[in-house]
Amino acid sequence: MSEGISKDECEKIDISRLLESFTDIGTVSRENSSSSLNHFDIAIPIFHNDRPLAFVLLADVDGEKMEISPIIKHFRFIQTLINITVVALENKRLNKQEINQAAINKELELAKDMQTLLFPKTLPNTASLKATALYLPHSEVGGDYYDVIPLSNGRTAFCIADVSGKGISAALLMANFQANLRALIRIANDLDELVELCNQKIIESANFEKFITLFIGIFDPKKELSYINCGHQRPIFHKVKKFSYLKQGLPF
Repeated sequence: MSEGISKDECEKIDISRLLESFTDIGTVSRENSSSSLNHFDIAIPIFHNDRPLAFVLLADVDGEKMEISPIIKHFRFIQTLINITVVALENKRLNKQEINQAAINKELELAKDMQTLLFPKTLPNTASLKATALYLPHSEVGGDYYDVIPLSNGRTAFCIADVSGKGISAALLMANFQANLRALIRIANDLDELVELCNQKIIESANFEKFITLFIGIFDPKKELSYINCGHQRPIFHKVKKFSYLKQGLPF
């Protein structure tokens, strides 16, 4: 706010100089006629939590006899009054920020619930295949995904995937990927074709701004496993107390 001074003059005021020069009520030097503070006599810093949030600049003193100015007698009262006002404004700003954050948290909670719906509700538990899964997200909402998909002829597909980045955008892209994967896996002739089709869908959805790493395998009751890894960390294969990374040609 300003009174008795033009908007252009206000915009010329050097805030950095105020921060450096005034840690308490002080007089403004007029030795430098080109100074942006040349129009003022008194600077009153306004603090909140020991941090200057504003300054009041006054100019009502004629000549050199500052002690005769009535306003000088009320400097402390003015500073206290303005401090109360600034604290009220700061509290209002923080309250608004808290309300906005609560709304964001609510959206994240809803997104988390939606993401949970992507994961399979039941996992195979038969004589030929038993599956278990545990998901511990790093953040409230992310782009992690795993799935187990029953196929024809008793085969079962399973996958682990991760979208670059975190947050709602990653979760939305992963939801889109899940829908495409579940649709395309039933029409693709093999895993190579499936990955090519999925990759094209990701490019169309993310416009090259994000990527997805993926490991997907197909297990059939004949104890055969085919799989493909698209930039994901290599899964660990466990057989008779031995552990190894899944690589080409690992026999059962």
